[in-house]
This record gives sequence, C-alpha cells and structure tokens, in this order.
Amino acid sequence: MALDTSKLNEALNTNSSDVARLFTTVGNSSDSQLAFTSAAAGTKVGSYAVNVNHLATKGSLAGCEEIETLVIEAGENDALEVQVGGVSASVTLSAGTYTFDSLAREVQSKINGAETLSSAGISVSAKHDDFGLVITSNTFGSKSTIEMSGNGALNLLGKNPIHTPGTDVAGTVNTIDGAGSGQTLTSLEASTMGLKILVKGGSLGERERINYSQGYAHLLNNLITSVLAKDGQIEGRKNGINSSIKDVSSQRDRLEQRMPLQEARYRKQFSSLETALSNMNTTSTYLTQQLSNLPRPY
Repeated sequence: MALDTSKLNEALNTNSSDVARLFTTVGNSSDSQLAFTSAAAGTKVGSYAVNVNHLATKGSLAGCEEIETLVIEAGENDALEVQVGGVSASVTLSAGTYTFDSLAREVQSKINGAETLSSAGISVSAKHDDFGLVITSNTFGSKSTIEMSGNGALNLLGKNPIHTPGTDVAGTVNTIDGAGSGQTLTSLEASTMGLKILVKGGSLGERERINYSQGYAHLLNNLITSVLAKDGQIEGRKNGINSSIKDVSSQRDRLEQRMPLQEARYRKQFSSLETALSNMNTTSTYLTQQLSNLPRPY
C-alpha cells in the first residue's frame, strides 16, 4: 500500500467530512432535530425509520403565588436547601432589595454556583412569570427533578409549589419501541440494537429516517479487535499450539517412562537368544562329535 499525499490533501480540502467517514461510524438524517449519537458493535448498517411519541422534558419547580417580599435579609429568608437531579446543595442568597427579575437571576446564579451541582454538570434556569418564580433544570429526562426547602423557600415559592419532574423521550425505531433516557432514544430491535438517537425537538409522529454506516477503518478496527480478542483467532490458534505442545510433552514423558521397561524386555529377550544360541552351538558340537565317531563304510 502507498499513500498519494496529493490526492489525500485534495480530499481533505474539498470534502473532509467524507474522509472522516473512513475512520468512524457515521449516522445522519435530513431532520435537523434528530442526531446520531452512537451505535453498538452489533448494529447493522442501514436506514431506519424513527417515530416520536413523546418529547423529553425538563423538571421544574414553580411557585403558585406571588413572591411575598423582594427584600432578602440575612438569617431571615436567605437560606435555600436545593436538590437538583438527586444532588443536594446549600445556597445563601445575598441580602438586598430586588426586583422580580433580579431576584430570579440571583437565585439562578447562586444555585449554579454551588460546587456540588456544578461539579456534577447540573445547572438550572430561573425566571419570574405571571404566577411567581419558576426554576427549571437544564437537564432532560425522568431524573430531572428539583426540590427546595429552607427559610427562603416559602418567600420565593409560597406554601404549595408545583413540582413537575422531567420525562424521557419515547418512540420507536423500525416500529419497535425504543428505550428513552433524557433526549436519547436507544433502539432495542435485534438488527439495530444499541443505536442511539438524540431527539432534540420537533413534531410528534413519523420523522425522517436515520442513516447509519460504518467507515472502512472502523470495520478494519472491528476485525482486528475480534482477531486479537481473548476468544479471537490468534488466541485460539495459540491455545491450539500450546495444547499440541502439552500433548507432545505428555507423549515424551510416557515414552521416557516406557524406555527402561522396553530396554529391560529387549535385554531379557537378547539374553534368552544368547542362551538359545549357546545351547544350539553345544548341540551342534555334540552332533559333530557323534557323527565323526560313526564307523566308516567299507
């Protein structure tokens, strides 16, 4: 094999995306709200129909009455115990007088600044609408939940805030129900097992198809991986050779054990042969003597 650098450079300059497809798995759709995420080793190349039954949503916490006061006083109504997606954080609002919008920004800033939440990649958005303060998780899915307590919670949300957990995307791939996790729909059909599709939005019902292909380098990598795997061809061949070596070694051990016995048997047979020859020689000598003593005919 030889590399034509001029052709490679031309391909990179004119259509780098096609070159990239040589080295990875590729999925695409004409639907801008659908995106290929990943695929499993057993996912087959093909074009797959996608039907969306339900879009993923974010969890939220909404006040059901107007904010009681826009004045935050230290130790009075400044403490919040927040839990977002199961991760907890303690938040202290800055004392001061706020507008509805500036108070929403303060709540958002302090929650997003909490180390336990930020280190987990969790954040929220806060705004004030006609009914009160609304805090929304920036994460989609059933694990997207928000809980709030503390001496500042009653002031911000009222007595009976509305908790709305997020929901996972729901739909089918090739008419088979997929598994939803946040905005990701994972195919459970045998031929498409492991195909993950990001459903960012759009309409419900039948959507554009997802086209999945595998680059040559990806296929070569899969082949090499299978050959080098613990149960691959090389390992199998090596195990076969090692087994043959063990068999030869066992045969050699058995032969070494049998050789002294075989030698003893040969020595015994040789000794018996020597005795038989000696007896035959004695008999021959005797017969010769007897024949020589016979009277000669006249």
